[in-house]
Amino acid sequence: CIPVVALAFVYHNIIPVISSSLEGDRKKITTAIVVGTGIPLAMFLLWNGAILGYSVPDVAADPVLEAGAAAEQVAEQIVDPLKLLQEDATVGTYISAFSLLALATS
Repeated sequence: CIPVVALAFVYHNIIPVISSSLEGDRKKITTAIVVGTGIPLAMFLLWNGAILGYSVPDVAADPVLEAGAAAEQVAEQIVDPLKLLQEDATVGTYISAFSLLALATS
């Protein structure tokens, strides 16, 4: 029930096409829907984890931030997550490719 509800918001019209393409084999249809939904979900969670995990300064570890530092000091502590990720050659290549593909397919 949950996968059907989740898919109904985005691409409910593709289920009949998948069913006919896979000749009504329920196991193959279920696998196709679960994997086809799981891959974008995993990418979404990884992307959000990478971005949100790097963007907030650690207030508890820094006594200046705990004491109510000035906005400039807090701004200096905030990290640009994309810049950090792009500094790594391999990850930077994947981020660039992902960004270009996102723009190309929009």
